[in-house]
Amino acid sequence: MNDFYAVLKSGGDNEFRMEKFHPIPEELIKTNSPNKFRPVSKKEVVHRFLKTMMLEVDELGRTEKEFNKYCSLLVRKYGFDDWYDWSIQNWGCKCDVTEQKIESVNNDKRYCISYLTAWSPNINFIVFLFKMYPGLSFQLFYDEPGMGIAGNLVLGPGKIIKVEYEYVDAFFAFDTTSQKHIFLSNIEPDEYDTEVCFIHNDEWILRLEDEGYTPENVENWDKLIECFNL
Repeated sequence: MNDFYAVLKSGGDNEFRMEKFHPIPEELIKTNSPNKFRPVSKKEVVHRFLKTMMLEVDELGRTEKEFNKYCSLLVRKYGFDDWYDWSIQNWGCKCDVTEQKIESVNNDKRYCISYLTAWSPNINFIVFLFKMYPGLSFQLFYDEPGMGIAGNLVLGPGKIIKVEYEYVDAFFAFDTTSQKHIFLSNIEPDEYDTEVCFIHNDEWILRLEDEGYTPENVENWDKLIECFNL
């Protein structure tokens, strides 16, 4: 853990950021995505046989041929010629983590943190960390209800486990007479008040209750349980 903490505390702070462990190459940070030739003006260029030509150039004064040559050099050095493709391949998401929150810390055994990524889980980065610190174990739980993506990745000495969770929809109406919710269906009905999307696993009921749906305030809770085989 000491080596991990040494990198974590680099840069003058203790904030968890992927760029501390696996930074985007400086040359790629300055690129556009997609990395296309973007002419902004023209300049006089001495061509073959000392013939002068007016060629389009980009903001750095490069012709399209010079630009393409530079992109080929970037691909040979880093595998990609722009920051976005490099990030997706090496981190699993397009930019660094945000809204970091330390959940629990035991300096010798555990460092637990939550954060946001855009717009996919940083699985590739966690795999990189595992290769960087093969004596440590890593666990990543990711959850994106809007896209229906969720899973659990566990990496440790002699252990690699990845579980993808299934998302399900639950549709409810509200009975103003009984002041209770009524579970309608897992398929969108013609009329409903609320749609809730949840992971279908052992924690499903807990997550449903977190949203305010409980056996006490759902009139036909048994129907919900039967529908999802819980």
